[in-house]
Amino acid sequence: MSVISPRPSRSLRFSEIVMLAFVGVACSALYMVWWQPYEMVSAVHPALGEAVTGIWYIASIVAAYIIQKPWVAFWAELLAAAGELLLGGPGVLQLLAYGGLQGLGAEAAFALFRYRRFDAPVLALAGVLAALTSIPLDAAFGYLTLTPGTLAIALTVRLLSGAVLAGLAGKAIVDGLVRTGVLNAYAVVRRRRDSDASMAG
Repeated sequence: MSVISPRPSRSLRFSEIVMLAFVGVACSALYMVWWQPYEMVSAVHPALGEAVTGIWYIASIVAAYIIQKPWVAFWAELLAAAGELLLGGPGVLQLLAYGGLQGLGAEAAFALFRYRRFDAPVLALAGVLAALTSIPLDAAFGYLTLTPGTLAIALTVRLLSGAVLAGLAGKAIVDGLVRTGVLNAYAVVRRRRDSDASMAG
């Protein structure tokens, strides 16, 4: 389903701030748990590790899809990184830098469409850009020491992981929550109703 929204207000309501914080906290716990499977598959081949990195971008997609306002993607990812840090994640500046860069990448996708489109292609693009913007930081930690062939495969897999595990999986999670009714107060539901009403009229 294509979700094209009118230009949103830039200010966040209290309920949206609470939701943003909740997504950040929930994803910080997920991110911490995710280190173990990442390290296990990375030990087999770098490209396998890249296949699961998309989970680390999902906070930005989930929060932005629910709230549909500027800077939500960025702050969700940064909050998730900060929460991961509080839970014992490795490297203070490293985690915050990754969170900020990944959040900016996802944010760029929504800004490109002026925060009016939150359909599957745009959410997938947000996941891809989140994956892409963290590559310069990875380069500082030896990522470019991989052989050219392995690096090309790893980069391709990372971008696909961002599209699928962050963008499309994030959409599926939110769509599932929509069906339960718990998101009725948020833009993801409200703007669908407005769109349906306009079409009916």
